[in-house]
Amino acid sequence: MKKILIVEDDHAIYIFLRRVINRFEYCEVSHAENGLEALHRLEAQSFDGIISDISMPIMNGLEFIENLSANDNLKNIPIMMISANNTRHDIEKALEYGAFDYLLKPLLMQETNCRIERFLDRIEEVADGIKNKNENHLQKNVMIISSDLTKWENYLKNFSDDFLFTYFDSGAKGLEQYLKSYPAIVVLDKELRTIKEEFIAKKIKSVINEKKESNVDIDTVIIGLSESENGLYDHTISSHENLSELLMSLN
Repeated sequence: MKKILIVEDDHAIYIFLRRVINRFEYCEVSHAENGLEALHRLEAQSFDGIISDISMPIMNGLEFIENLSANDNLKNIPIMMISANNTRHDIEKALEYGAFDYLLKPLLMQETNCRIERFLDRIEEVADGIKNKNENHLQKNVMIISSDLTKWENYLKNFSDDFLFTYFDSGAKGLEQYLKSYPAIVVLDKELRTIKEEFIAKKIKSVINEKKESNVDIDTVIIGLSESENGLYDHTISSHENLSELLMSLN
């Protein structure tokens, strides 16, 4: 269940936003009336997402989000800001501090629904990225895509428990699974079926860049058994038998 903190001094707006959020999925929604109170709550409890007004007493929304952006433990929490129509400069400043999106007052039902739904999707995406990153840190997930899996399975079956291997015998299957699990290391053999190895490498690089633009870090190392003219591989090896030495150097 997602934990959402709404920072808003107008109680009616807080109630409205809580109802909109829970139309999409049930969340644990908490309330703070200004930025300082919100910071106190964040000291005692973790939240998956924050919705904050800009105009508030004691500590306004810009001061609040500035504090979050300077804190390594809090700066990656997805944040949506609320502002009046005539404060475009404040919105631009909030986006500079890392806000994901914003709502303009007066809050309109259709726009609020659309932006809240997108905000909840963003929270899910960040949570998945953190989960995958933590899992990959504990045990390196290595995806091997090869048309000849027998040689790999025989060679790596007694390999270190620090690595968890998954095998796919076609580029299409491997790429589909990559987009679900984002493994730490992808090994691309030569002469793949269905989808070629350079296309897969290019797609992985594209996905990594897209995620980074959304402040989701995916660290995938691409290893190829052939040279790439476009420099798409992070490392190349001449034979599958050279993989173990390379993996140990990366660990």
